[in-house]
Amino acid sequence: MGSPGVTAYRSDGKKTIDTLLATKNQSKTAGLLRLTFDQVHGVMERAVKRGLKRRDPQRVYAHISMDEKSYRKGHKYISILYNADDGSVIEVEDGRDGDSVDKLCVKALTPRQRQDVETVCTDMW
Repeated sequence: MGSPGVTAYRSDGKKTIDTLLATKNQSKTAGLLRLTFDQVHGVMERAVKRGLKRRDPQRVYAHISMDEKSYRKGHKYISILYNADDGSVIEVEDGRDGDSVDKLCVKALTPRQRQDVETVCTDMW
């Protein structure tokens, strides 16, 4: 079996993802599971890649939301496009300016999906 004091985790990162969802913090998750930050970040990146591969390019997003979030102690920003109906993240883009928003929509949504959007809610400056 495993070494005492070392948290076992599944190769798909299920335990790590569950802990990340609870803590909403990679450093806290690493500490709780006795993993390195890089291990936790790697699990998260692989989970995002799997999710993006499963994304349906035909899905209709009638209601979307946009928001910006700071990271690295408020010195860097990302713009996030959400499905307002279920809160799932559709896409993320660096920056928080108009150019970032344009890239976000073009990268995340096909022309047909953009046509089908009925409402956009945003809390960006």
